Order: sequence, then structure tokens, then C-alpha cells
Amino acid sequence: MENVSGILTMANGQVVKKIKTMYSDIGYSCQAIILIAADYGVPQLRKRVFFVGAKNGELKSLKIPKTNNNFSGQKTLFEKNLPEYLTVNDTLSDILELKPFRINNGEESFKEYPNPPKTDYQEYLRKNSDNLYDHSAPNHSQLVIERISHVEQGKNHKSLPPAYQLKGGYSNVYGRLHLKKPADTITANCGCVSAPGRFIHPTQNRALSVREAARLQSFPDDYRFFGNARDRYKQVGNAVSPLMAYAIAKSIKDTLL
Repeated sequence: MENVSGILTMANGQVVKKIKTMYSDIGYSCQAIILIAADYGVPQLRKRVFFVGAKNGELKSLKIPKTNNNFSGQKTLFEKNLPEYLTVNDTLSDILELKPFRINNGEESFKEYPNPPKTDYQEYLRKNSDNLYDHSAPNHSQLVIERISHVEQGKNHKSLPPAYQLKGGYSNVYGRLHLKKPADTITANCGCVSAPGRFIHPTQNRALSVREAARLQSFPDDYRFFGNARDRYKQVGNAVSPLMAYAIAKSIKDTLL
């Protein structure tokens, strides 16, 4: 079971207590593990808690070894030998200048790759794909485009000139991704620049496309999304990052065997 880490403190910890009781009632012991997606090869600082259950305490010794490490901070000898976190540039540099097709405007549903892959991560993403699908993004009003144009990489609405300042709403909206850093958490609202988060393309004045968000979640390019625009963004943002899911599943398998 996966959820946001805030669940650990909900109702003064009673929610977690109830979850563990429910596991126990069906004969499973349960532990909560907090993981950051970037530690497992995902170019995103996504922090989630996983509830892992097993019968007979078989997973009490479960460890999820990292495959990547942080740019800074104290590191163990093992972590020093790991590659650093992947960045937005590692993820999108091969399609960085590619304009998306607009949702529901009748254009073709895929585009040819404009460049060969530039990183190992892009090689992985493109391994089984000949074209780029789901590279679609919403239309913005002229005011929104102008507002976006004043937001620098890594900044949000707080850096806007007075004429473009917002009158209210959430505090961390209109955030633009930084090419040299991992993405912030990709959510179900990742196609909306005015939603809390950092969903503005690093160099273009628009929201992330469905495919760009999917890449930041570690979905390979041959993975397709269906439904209307909102459905597809939701499928991307609500998913467990595939590479992190793989790390967990492999660790469970290795521990049980």
C-alpha cells in the first residue's frame, strides 16, 4: 500500500495504527517505509510511504537498497559509489525544444523523435518506442503565457513582477522546473500551472505535456495513456513511479527467497 507521507501523522498516528491493525487481523505483520523516488533512479523528489505486509514476520529485515544518491549531505561509503540523482535535463534534453501538439485539436497523436537519446536514462525510456506518443499539453490564455514567461527556472509565482502577481490561492503555484535538478513531485494536477507544485516546462512557456510528466515518473515511452486530458495526467500523477516500484518488488523477492 502506498500513500503520501502525511498519512503517518494523521489523527495523531491513529490512521497508521488502524492500518497495522487491519493487516494484523488477516494474519500479516506490517511496517511503514518512507522512500524518495530519486533514490531509485526516478528524476523526481517524490516522497511516499509504503506499507509492506507479510505473514510470519518474513519481511522484518526488508531493506530497499538505493540505486542513486543525493547531490549533498552525509553519505555512506556505499552511497558515495552510486550515481547522483537524475535531473530534468537528463530526462528531457532529447525532446527539450519539441513543441507539443495541443489536446483535442485534431492533430496526429504522435511525433517523431527530433534527436537521438542523449543519456542512458533516455536510452532506457526509448528502448521499445519508435515515436513519441502523448506529447500533448493544454492551451493557455495569453495572460497565463505572459505570467509564465516571467518565472525563471526553479522559481514560482513569488518571483513575478507586481503586474502579474496573484491575488490569492495556494502559495506554491506557477512553479517552473529547473534543468539541473530533479523534478518536484509530479501529481495528478501536473498539467495545470496554477496547481500547487512545479509543472511549468523548464524552457517553454507552458505546462508539461503528458509524456514529459510520464518520463519524470519513469514511465517508458512505449507506455500509453488513455481518456481525456485530465484522465491521462491523473494516470501519470497518481501512479507509483515504476522504477521505485521495481526496487521495492525486487527487494521483497530477494528477502523472501
